[in-house]
Amino acid sequence: MQNQVFNVYNEMVQDNFETLRRLGEINMRTGERLVEQQLELTNTMIESGAKSMEMFSKARGYQELLNTAKLGQDAGEQYMKTYRNTVEVLAEARDSMADVIEKQMESAQKKAKEAGDSAAQMMDEQMQKAQAAGEQMKKGTEAANEEARKGAESATEKAAGRK
Repeated sequence: MQNQVFNVYNEMVQDNFETLRRLGEINMRTGERLVEQQLELTNTMIESGAKSMEMFSKARGYQELLNTAKLGQDAGEQYMKTYRNTVEVLAEARDSMADVIEKQMESAQKKAKEAGDSAAQMMDEQMQKAQAAGEQMKKGTEAANEEARKGAESATEKAAGRK
């Protein structure tokens, strides 16, 4: 019986390690994609600023200055595109992590039953904590998405207001 519990425990440790490795990979991919989004947004800002400076320096009248509003609108559209892509990246990461955690919870529950009632009780408590942590992560991601949306809308409104 003791060997069985020990073997189940070892399998659980190995499963947990594998789950952490998978979560790390998801985290790394998400970080890389977010950096790409940030670079794209930075490039948009630099290009928009350079074009604005060029148009301002070449403008010969009021009408030509008004044409720069199109630049603000274009930049605002690019900001919204980047925002949508960022939300998509975060949603994919959330879904991937939830899938990994859900599979790990199912596996852990099965192994806990093999180890006996006391081990199952211990794992149920850990699963509840993992679910609570997953819910917290989901809430945090949703809050971050909402903040990003508001920021993007604000930037778009500011850009559109400069028409």
